[in-house]
Amino acid sequence: MDILTPLLSPIGKALYLDLATMQKTRGSVAKVRVQIDITKNRPQHVWLGFSEKDPTIGKWQIIEFEDVPLYCLYCKHQGHSLGECPMKERDDEIKRRKDMEANKKGQGKQMDQNSKETQQNDKGTDKTQSNRQDKVQKPTEDSTTHKEEQWQTQTRRKNKSNQHNQEQGKRQNS
Repeated sequence: MDILTPLLSPIGKALYLDLATMQKTRGSVAKVRVQIDITKNRPQHVWLGFSEKDPTIGKWQIIEFEDVPLYCLYCKHQGHSLGECPMKERDDEIKRRKDMEANKKGQGKQMDQNSKETQQNDKGTDKTQSNRQDKVQKPTEDSTTHKEEQWQTQTRRKNKSNQHNQEQGKRQNS
């Protein structure tokens, strides 16, 4: 126990050895009951120095933990790990929804800006048509409605272009 206590100090406080370790009947393994803090990361190995004169002589000994209770670092509860935490899953879902809403708002602002640029480029339209465009191009939550609005805007532009071409054709014929 005197030798193992300083070796195990990075892990926790050594409480007692098992019977086979105390009687030295199992030379390849030492089983020690250690009091650990489950909220902290546990080292996976310890350094066994073979010489006091030269600290580089030695080897890393792998540590195997048995019967350590699961502890979640996110919600600070025992019984489950971080990957299985229901509170973390819930918070991640809330964050995803907020991100989606923020993206939709960003797209809506971009659509508003695009509609203003379109109105500035379309000269010669009367106020009733521009009012209709404003109503049509307002962003909505539904993506299918957004696609329909884009299609309607494109159709209006084509119709204006066709009317303009027809008027030019009539002027040339007269």
